[in-house]
Amino acid sequence: MFECDTLRVNPVVLVVDDDALVRRLARSTLEQLGIIVEEAEDGAEALSCFELFRPDLVLLDVAMPDMDGYQVCTRLKASAWAQNVPVIFLTGRSEIHDEARGFELGAVDYIVKPFNLVTLKARVQTHLQLKRQKDVLNTLVKTLGEDLY
Repeated sequence: MFECDTLRVNPVVLVVDDDALVRRLARSTLEQLGIIVEEAEDGAEALSCFELFRPDLVLLDVAMPDMDGYQVCTRLKASAWAQNVPVIFLTGRSEIHDEARGFELGAVDYIVKPFNLVTLKARVQTHLQLKRQKDVLNTLVKTLGEDLY
């Protein structure tokens, strides 16, 4: 969903995890909801895929080689466009300080692996719906603002 462009019918979610099984499980679960899923297996690929696909939401593992999920999140949130894209950490790290750090970096949610499929679906749907509502409101405000001048 681009802020100033037309809104997508099917949202795009980028799943970033170095574990192919986690990516496949997330893909099969989310595709059942009509979500388009793109995958990346490390931080560098995630940043490239983000620019290419401009996802509506990112599911992001923390523990990855070379560039961890916290570094990826920091890089994404530094981009003006990406600041509005929700990031949900999907990780095996369950310590309270790991979760707190994720929220401090701008994540909207934190799901610990192994994850429950019902929980994954519900949280992704909730954050996609919230993002869509924000995008619609931003478009309306922009349109109304232009009409006032």
